[in-house]
Amino acid sequence: MNRPMLHLLLIPLFVVACASHTTDDIQAVYERAAELNDRQEYLQAADSFHRAATMADEADAQDLLFRSTVAEGECYYMLDIVTLLRRQLNLADSLYTRYSDHETLRNRLEWEEMLCKLRGSYCYLTADSDPEAYRRAAQAYGRCFVLLDSIATIDATFDVPELAVTVHRELLSLYYRQQDYTRALDEALAVIRYYGEMPYRDKPVTPADQRLNSRIRDSYLSLAMVYARLQRFDEAEELMDEMPEACRRHPDALRTMGKMLMLRHDYDGSVAKEAAKSYYEAYLEAKKAEAERTMQTMSDAQREQYWLSLHSFLFDCYRLEETAPEMLYDLALYSKGYLLESKRANGKPAQWSDIRSHLKQDACAIEFVQYRGRDERNQLGALVLTPKSSRPQFIHIADMDSLSRMRLSGQMSLGKALRSTDKYDKNSIYRNAQLPRLIWTDRLMQAIGRAKTIYFSPDGLLQQLAIEYLMPDTAKTCRRLSSTRVLTRPHKKIDTSRILLIGDVDYASASQVRASGNDALAYRYMQPFARSLKALEASRREVEEFRRFRQNSRDCILTRTEATDSAFCRQASRYPLIMIDTHGFFIGTIEDGTDMKPLYMDHSLSQSGIALAGSQHALLDTAHNSHTADGILSAKELGGLQLQCDLMVLSACQTGLGYITADGVYGIQRALKQAGVDAMVVSLWSVSDEASAMLMSRFYRNLCNGMDTYAAFMDARRQLMTAEQNSFDAGTLSHRRTRRFADPQYTDAFILIDVL
Repeated sequence: MNRPMLHLLLIPLFVVACASHTTDDIQAVYERAAELNDRQEYLQAADSFHRAATMADEADAQDLLFRSTVAEGECYYMLDIVTLLRRQLNLADSLYTRYSDHETLRNRLEWEEMLCKLRGSYCYLTADSDPEAYRRAAQAYGRCFVLLDSIATIDATFDVPELAVTVHRELLSLYYRQQDYTRALDEALAVIRYYGEMPYRDKPVTPADQRLNSRIRDSYLSLAMVYARLQRFDEAEELMDEMPEACRRHPDALRTMGKMLMLRHDYDGSVAKEAAKSYYEAYLEAKKAEAERTMQTMSDAQREQYWLSLHSFLFDCYRLEETAPEMLYDLALYSKGYLLESKRANGKPAQWSDIRSHLKQDACAIEFVQYRGRDERNQLGALVLTPKSSRPQFIHIADMDSLSRMRLSGQMSLGKALRSTDKYDKNSIYRNAQLPRLIWTDRLMQAIGRAKTIYFSPDGLLQQLAIEYLMPDTAKTCRRLSSTRVLTRPHKKIDTSRILLIGDVDYASASQVRASGNDALAYRYMQPFARSLKALEASRREVEEFRRFRQNSRDCILTRTEATDSAFCRQASRYPLIMIDTHGFFIGTIEDGTDMKPLYMDHSLSQSGIALAGSQHALLDTAHNSHTADGILSAKELGGLQLQCDLMVLSACQTGLGYITADGVYGIQRALKQAGVDAMVVSLWSVSDEASAMLMSRFYRNLCNGMDTYAAFMDARRQLMTAEQNSFDAGTLSHRRTRRFADPQYTDAFILIDVL
């Protein structure tokens, strides 16, 4: 019997020696992968399942090969990586077609059930772009039940209920996501019938106890939320009362009660928002206590999961709007300030009154917040604070979906223009006369009053929109902050005595291998875009000009093959001012979870980053080990560094096509704050090398000549707008002087963050 060369089809994650593997060896690797999966370390589990599949292929262990292939695919489902999940689904389908006839009837049925489950997982992830995928997912999950029943008739010892309830949970999540709450109810009842009879341990001893507790609790909370969505509020509250007492005290139960009360308020107004507020406050206090107790010892995966659980809570809590502006401002400071800088945050989280006490008389602070309204549509609000405020003022700004769909010109919408990699589309955003008043509304401007300096922290769509350049009152200046918590830190001048500069990068060189610390997930995200990493000609000129201007022996300049990710990581902690001129990337978006299926991993820190020496070489090498250095410095890797950096400038210009864009996205900003960077300059889209070089050259000179950072940047931006260059006029066949870079596509791309 000829076996397929599957090790040639699979992306090589490990270098495995061609040797004879025993079934016990393969089983041990498989079980280790299963343990990692149980701990929600899905990427590591995927790698281990992949290794088990490779070993099983070499040993002709077909059953373990199929199971490992499917299990790796389910890991990618949890990681929300559609491309890799599709690859595993295709491989599993091929294996089933080739080998299933040689298996026993029981194994064949079990293989088919696993394949149907994986197909349902794939359809679930693709449902946003393909409405028919919901129907196909439901069909695939439904087929699983038929197959499980068939297996049970053959093997009475087969644990059908445990596998069936897993499928019920997937269907519950699917129907809930579709807002088909009637069908979701049937699935929720099936889940609680299974878990409702199991013992909830007040003091779980083992990880297995903890997982069981979590599933019991989730079954109650899921059913309660479905009852609430169906306006069966009395049944929802009765169910919550039936929960084990220790389960009712869990923070997730407090949050669920708060959301149920908000839904009841929306339905008939019989419950005031203040009732929900008390549960939300209790939940928040419990989460804060947990963070202060464990944040410094959390692993990266645990910290990310904590962030995600709180992020989804924010969408619920901000619905309190004007009912609790003090609490909401404090919540914004906690989520966008304290947690953002969790590795170096000292003391307790700041409160709104702390921000007010640090505001000058002519200043104002705004925390923009995104939340989900009563109709489940995303909303944008602003919490405004002035030195004379007795409390923050909550102001509704816009419906986010309507704002994203607003027409700029022709068929171009704001959302489409923001996602576009065509820099000419950016002109349509910043030249639109209507947009400034849709962000800086009359009510918001009234709340700002006579303040001349506005410190604002964006959220949602505003992360990608330079609203500081859209202020309708030109007498006011707007300064972007990662959180208004930054106002409580001392103002200090940028130290320009020694600078680390990276530029003129050789992407095609062979990279220097380092043993650990590489972001393998970022490597996989970037692989399809390797050929977009072209040399930046203006970067070379910028480096040469910097050398001539500075002539400082204390500076460190890394270029060509020396500009590696490992060299940057070794040097970065020594310099207060870091400037990087290279390609940046942001790939895809992270969807929000639902009440039934929260996100388990924050991939945004692996979906954005910068390219350094050797990146193209590594990405084009199909035999490259993604766990070694690859020239890609992802936001996740940046966030793990320990820096003492006053200012980092990312002059990242992207000339390729596809989904690669310049950095300046939230992932990079968040990572740099975690790493210890005080202030930064980033770009929101790709611009020409020449325009970037001109802006940065003037900015560097201004800084080194002692100019204030904000003034230095704004002066460089004005110079870019007004500078004249020679350009060839095809109509007159002559050269003339023009302001080549006066368009918003050049002048509004770069933003300054956290400069006071």
